[in-house]
Amino acid sequence: MGWGDHHRVVWGASAPGKVLLFGEHAVVYGMTAVAASINLRTTVVASISNKNEKETMDDIVDPYSVAAESEKSISLHLADLEVRLTWPIREIIAAMGMWGTPERLWWSPEQSGMGAPAKVVACDDLLLGILHELVQDQLPAELQNDHALLTCASVFLHLYLHILGCREGEVRVTSQLPTGAGLGSSASFCVALSGALLAPCGILESADQSQVQREESTSEGGQEMHKLWDPALTLVNRWAFEGEKVIHGKPSGVDNNICSRGGMLGFRQGEIMWQVGGQEAGQQLPGSILVTNTGVGRNTSAMVAALRSRIARHPRVMEEILEAANAISAEFMNLVGAYKREGEGAKDGAKGEEQEEEEEEEEGKEGKQGLLSAAEMEVCAEEQDLRRRLPELIEINQKLLECMGVSHPTIEEVCRITAKFGLASKLTGAGGGGCVLSWLPSDISCDLLESIKAELHASGFRCFQTVFGGEGLQLWRGVD
Repeated sequence: MGWGDHHRVVWGASAPGKVLLFGEHAVVYGMTAVAASINLRTTVVASISNKNEKETMDDIVDPYSVAAESEKSISLHLADLEVRLTWPIREIIAAMGMWGTPERLWWSPEQSGMGAPAKVVACDDLLLGILHELVQDQLPAELQNDHALLTCASVFLHLYLHILGCREGEVRVTSQLPTGAGLGSSASFCVALSGALLAPCGILESADQSQVQREESTSEGGQEMHKLWDPALTLVNRWAFEGEKVIHGKPSGVDNNICSRGGMLGFRQGEIMWQVGGQEAGQQLPGSILVTNTGVGRNTSAMVAALRSRIARHPRVMEEILEAANAISAEFMNLVGAYKREGEGAKDGAKGEEQEEEEEEEEGKEGKQGLLSAAEMEVCAEEQDLRRRLPELIEINQKLLECMGVSHPTIEEVCRITAKFGLASKLTGAGGGGCVLSWLPSDISCDLLESIKAELHASGFRCFQTVFGGEGLQLWRGVD
């Protein structure tokens, strides 16, 4: 099925990447992690056959006789890698018959909406083996040993087949996120993919129309960007989490939650306990972040296993370290909460003063321009407190992570370089390589920032600047 086929429905979805500000690894042991979305995104566009059940079954005399389906296929196009994989539906049905009855993969109108797709299907070892074999049959010889690609394509097949069944379709994926760097590339992929596949099932039908925003800059004709209401967002999260489990084994769930919801959140034992939504996060945490890629590939499972062994050897000591990491997360959430409350008060105060000045101008009186209201002076003090304490929390957290044994010489080299310029830095994600984040105050000079980047580049590191927060999952209807 090509993109010009008129018997199809097209949906697009995008989800942000993330950084773990505090609590990585400690979250696995019941502590609180704080995560923030970043403005680098994964985009998935799905072109799905819109044939109804009767038209589909008219093509098939016998569900077990799939000759009529010989030309129908499901395709995955990983545009950044220039990889396109196509599976004939007849081969999928034959392979899946070893795991369960083929009829379960036939989509029907009764499965639309919040029905069958809500019955999230776990990927057991037998199913994963079948999916791996389907993928390897399509991979060219030079990519047979690419484990990341094998896993990515297996996740795609698992989610596609159990959300949409054997409906013919093509899915195209692009991403601004580097892979294996601790920036949530896998969770961003799983969230965007789940959203794009669930959209044809009608998850937007009950959406509050006040949540639909028109973004004229996204295309020549404009697009309606849909933000999901919570029951649908929870459904997307459940499917995305299944994808994450295929990739990581036993993920905490924080990555798919922040990539679907955006903003900042505190996450503990599978529950969201604190949240600052969307664009508001960037307003409540002033400044931006510099992300430096060490270029060292990380192995999450190896880092998790190493920490587990260290805890077994030194249980009392490591318990104190994990509790300290938890305290940092709690202090940060309180710090941002205080700044947020005072910031809201300052906005109200500034608005009142502005109105007062307008009235005085109209009356020909001398205004009070140049003076700060009491609320504005208070928020200045709160921001100064945040600017002083946040770098200290970052530095302390990095030292705790070093004590956990999940740092790396390249991470510590980045921390030393940025510290020379007065910046606080820490690893983000699993550690053992990957990326380092450095908080940039809002008033940092361009010259200083360029000097930092230049020294990092001269030391062999790649870096880029991004901001906290931003919208979570967004969906849009494509042009047929």
